[in-house]
Parts: sequence; structure tokens; C-alpha cells
Amino acid sequence: MIKDLLFKLTITSLVSGVIGVCLHPFIGFWSAFGLGFAFQIISNSLYNNFVASKLANESDRILNERVDMLTRNDVSFPCPCGNNTFDEIIILQGDNVFTCPKCDQDVRLSITLTPTVVTTPLDNEKHLQRLSQIKPEEESQ
Repeated sequence: MIKDLLFKLTITSLVSGVIGVCLHPFIGFWSAFGLGFAFQIISNSLYNNFVASKLANESDRILNERVDMLTRNDVSFPCPCGNNTFDEIIILQGDNVFTCPKCDQDVRLSITLTPTVVTTPLDNEKHLQRLSQIKPEEESQ
């Protein structure tokens, strides 16, 4: 960490020295050196603030997407006592246990996923054509 800080200060000083040498006929070496050093510190600070703001905006966007995804799991279901309706966010991989404020009982919501094969309906005309192309076997006596 100290090595990194010393490296950055050395580079900043070298760049400020070049600026001081270039501008010394106009404002003097040390004035130009100080201005160059200050300019580099300020520009670095502005750049870091810009990057941090961009990261914060991206983080907020990701957080909003996650909240939106959670709200898609919002489910409404009745309590077995019949006196209350739950409007809750469910978690597919988690334990969904809720306490009914009316009957003061714990209610577990079980989620069952059933895989179903998606098929296309038969085209009856093609099926009949295929059947008509098959020659019936002659009956043997």
C-alpha cells in the first residue's frame, strides 16, 4: 500500500516536473510544478468520482432488477381457516412458512414443480396419407 502510494506520487511529481520545465519561461518552474500537481490530483479525484457514480448507478440497476424479480414471485393464497388471505413473496428454493394473524397458526406453502412435455398436435391429413400408403398384409389361409 505504501509502495503504491509512493509510486503514484513519483509519477505525479515527474509529470509535474515536465509541466514545470515546459512552462517555466511563462510562470516559473515552481508555479507550473504546483499547478501541474494540483491539476493531476483534481482530475484524478473527478475521474474517481465519475467511476464511483457509474458503479453506484449500475449497482442500483442490478438491485432494482432483483427486487423486480422477487415481486414476480408475489402470490396470493387463502389460509386454511378461511378468515385470511396471504399476499406474500415466495421463494422457490426456500421454506415458505407464514403465520396467520386471524387463527395464529403457521401455514406452510408447498410448491410442487411438475415437468410436462410440450407436444404439437397431429396433422390428421398427413397421418391418414401415411396410413393409406401402408399396404395391408394379405391374409394367409
